[in-house]
Amino acid sequence: MPFAEELKRRRKILNLSQKDLALKAEIGNVQISTYEKGKVVPSLITMRKLAVALELEENYFITLEKTKLNDDVNYQDLLIDSFIRFYKKNPTERKVMFLKRVIDRLAVDDLAEVV
Repeated sequence: MPFAEELKRRRKILNLSQKDLALKAEIGNVQISTYEKGKVVPSLITMRKLAVALELEENYFITLEKTKLNDDVNYQDLLIDSFIRFYKKNPTERKVMFLKRVIDRLAVDDLAEVV
């Protein structure tokens, strides 16, 4: 089931309006409508917020999208798009902090592979 349909289905199961869900997820209610119409796929951060607001596992929608895509290249594109959105909307100091965390994480993962 595509993200848009699943989002709407889950929202209705919990008897939430789009506005209620937007408040719980701390995002704009216009965005909920846009997502449910399938016009836009939200960032990974927003997918997590929506999942938590809908009382699902944090990565529920991300896993759903990856399964739907069933293609690592497309999943990587989704991750890259999410990264770019985060990067564009944050101040330089936060960008630097984020990039340092990414580099540190990559270094730890590389060391784990060596050991």
